[in-house]
Amino acid sequence: MVHLYRAEAANALSWRGRLDTTTNWSIITTAAAISFALGGPEPQRHVMILLVSILVTFFLVLESRRYRHYDIWQTRVHLLESDFFAPMLDPEGPPAYPNWKHLLAADLRRPQFHISLGEAFGWRLRRNYVWIYLTHLLIWCVKIAIHPDTIKSFNDIFTRATVGPIPGWAMLLFGVLFNGTLIGAAIITGITTSFQTASGEILSPRTTHEKIDQER
Repeated sequence: MVHLYRAEAANALSWRGRLDTTTNWSIITTAAAISFALGGPEPQRHVMILLVSILVTFFLVLESRRYRHYDIWQTRVHLLESDFFAPMLDPEGPPAYPNWKHLLAADLRRPQFHISLGEAFGWRLRRNYVWIYLTHLLIWCVKIAIHPDTIKSFNDIFTRATVGPIPGWAMLLFGVLFNGTLIGAAIITGITTSFQTASGEILSPRTTHEKIDQER
């Protein structure tokens, strides 16, 4: 059991490192886009912020998939800690999950994801990526407002938002729809019960294990 715990903890740590990798990619590309956008007076440089936002969304989806794997190992680690090691330290304490052996054995026999991709997407978005997207939005607004000089009227926003043949109103509409979709995803996955079953650092593992027990 000790070696099993070490193996599960190592898997959880490995996948946790992969989560950090995709977040770092997002931060690095964001920093490069900001440097390029603010590195010259050309107003069209703001399009780099929009392109990087799309790229960061790809990283977010990739990280969400990795989080689903991480949750598998993290759930097992929590189960071993709560019902194998904890009773050794406190034999008089009540068990967290009386059928923990059945839960762990069933999960080892038939490994499967415990959370949906939508739930993982919403969690990583609210936890990490919301700050990256807010930075994108702020830098885009600053670029439009001050480069090459301060805007004088509301119409200047549409003029500076224009990128090649794409009119400014279309770029603004894309920005509203893109950010509105992200806000909606963050809210829906944050308040809907079906998107709040994850274990580990989100909630107590009880929710996930009870769900696994019902599925078995």
